Amino acid sequence: MTAINVFLQRNVGHIVTDSAWYDANGRVLHFGSKAQPVAHWPGAIALRGPAFATGLIALEAGLRFEDFDSFMEGAVDFLRSWVEREHHTNGLAAWGSLGTVQMTAVGWSKREGRPRAFITASATEVGERADLEDVEIELLRLQAYQFDEIDSAFVLPMPTMESLSKHGVNPETDLDEVPSMLEFGTRILRAQREYQAPMKDGGPPVCFVGGYVMHTSVTEHGVSSVRSLSFNDRVGEVMAADPGATVIPLKVPPAGPERLTRQQRRAAEAQARKERTRA
Repeated sequence: MTAINVFLQRNVGHIVTDSAWYDANGRVLHFGSKAQPVAHWPGAIALRGPAFATGLIALEAGLRFEDFDSFMEGAVDFLRSWVEREHHTNGLAAWGSLGTVQMTAVGWSKREGRPRAFITASATEVGERADLEDVEIELLRLQAYQFDEIDSAFVLPMPTMESLSKHGVNPETDLDEVPSMLEFGTRILRAQREYQAPMKDGGPPVCFVGGYVMHTSVTEHGVSSVRSLSFNDRVGEVMAADPGATVIPLKVPPAGPERLTRQQRRAAEAQARKERTRA
């Protein structure tokens, strides 16, 4: 599970990722940036899925959409058509379930004069969704081709609160008061490094976060990227856990209705408050 973290400050949007690309057994194939800039929006796109997809999607999206606002409006249809077209021509089918493309984007909204971000995926996925603002973790399904806007922060995989504290991260931090998002994001990546789980049911636990830390920032004026902390990983090897890491087993969501997204919950809560006020 690639680490892709999004943080929105008043005038800057951030994506902080690791850089390890690995095969279905967790063996490192290569290292590289997982967030591709689209400078003229300005914005950046990060993906979970086959490594080749990142650059291709960012390039095509940049050609098809004139700014980030229009990309937000058309992102779901764009991803659906891209995946359908590339499923066989670029070998996407050969990846099986790993051929799922989960797309996270951060960009500058000219209409609203602020950074915005969202996530969508080509298949229904199960996992932990976390939001530092509410300090909440929930198990949910991200529905295929569902548009889910990120309000302020999105951290995946979500470290334990103990790991965050160990690395000096206060989940209740006001993001606008963070002096260095590179340092803040690096601390979170170090906590995420402790996350281990089997690549497949019954397999040995492996790390999902490795290589080095990449921090991409988006402002009204452009996109920039910085490389930070490097982990002790090597191409051709399975990423080894750092001392003190905790194995987190694969989780299966309980049967039942789908969970509401954070935006849906907030809308429902707001409507309930209005109804109580009228009563």
